Amino acid sequence: MNKEDILEKKVDDASVIIGRVIDAYSKPVVFSGFGKDSMVLLNIMISMGIKPDCVFFRDPYFPIKYRFANAMIEKWNLRTYHYPHCSIGLFNRNNTFEVVRYLEVGVRQHLAFCARLYEPDDFSEEEYLCALDDLVHMPMGRFNFPWDVALSGARRSETKAHTGGKPSGLKYVLKQVVSGCDWAYPLRDFTAEDICLYHMVYDVPIHEERYEIKGGKIVDRADPTHNPDARPACFRCIDKCQGDQVWCPKKNLPVNNISRTLPEAKMPDGDYEQVEV
Repeated sequence: MNKEDILEKKVDDASVIIGRVIDAYSKPVVFSGFGKDSMVLLNIMISMGIKPDCVFFRDPYFPIKYRFANAMIEKWNLRTYHYPHCSIGLFNRNNTFEVVRYLEVGVRQHLAFCARLYEPDDFSEEEYLCALDDLVHMPMGRFNFPWDVALSGARRSETKAHTGGKPSGLKYVLKQVVSGCDWAYPLRDFTAEDICLYHMVYDVPIHEERYEIKGGKIVDRADPTHNPDARPACFRCIDKCQGDQVWCPKKNLPVNNISRTLPEAKMPDGDYEQVEV
């Protein structure tokens, strides 16, 4: 079988999974950041005549990062929801620093929403966040999650920066949760090459300011300006790898490092309950 035939088989399999989920549950929702993978999932569903509710988490900062997502929401006339997180944790490993926000997705069930941070080249000239004020101290709240199953574009072979580039190892097509929201992963067996080929064969829009195509894969551009997963920020005072006192470029004076007073994030291994937007 050639690549197009293999892709068609995977699309058919994903459509069967989606159809069974839609038939079995009364209130499905798609978690989407309108990146390359969730765009494929949404396109398959819309081609099946399904226009799902979407949960789309976004920060109130850097609206330019959400220009593509907003255009697709308008084009497909999608109903999207956003709600506050209920707790936070810090992640610093594999040269990746993230503020992880946990969102309620059912009874005693949480989703890790990762905000990856990087220091700008020049604090004096570039717009950037204070990780403590703008992320750690963001308003929090509880949420009565109304959906009974969530569909995600997560894939078994995809990698994340905080895992050191290791595949997610996604174990399930459908994960059932007692007294919580079940999870479905129709694209579990898609490869990065499948995702790229689907975009080209089915003419699915790509966030071109964020992505480029290299070696038959859709990858992030080196410039993170339009990447909603990456935020320019100073995070020295919450970084456990820094000293007891650090220089704050916002206040232009030394401040105490309070990282020891903040919780560390507990990230899932291969049993996917995390999302990056």
